[in-house]
Amino acid sequence: MGGKSSGSGDPPGPEKKGTGRPEVSGMNRQAFDAWLDRQLREMYEAVTAEPVPDDLLAMLNKPTQKK
Repeated sequence: MGGKSSGSGDPPGPEKKGTGRPEVSGMNRQAFDAWLDRQLREMYEAVTAEPVPDDLLAMLNKPTQKK
């Protein structure tokens, strides 16, 4: 197996020799994708649950002016 391990935050599977990155192929790709999905949800779930500010919604809904 590869390098250092810091717990559940590490991607599953062996690392490519000398890169420190996980090898991503075949079944390992599915495990990596699942791991990445969990990590991104943990990081951004609270942010995406916040309401969009009214001034930003107004700006997005305002028709653009063509020149």
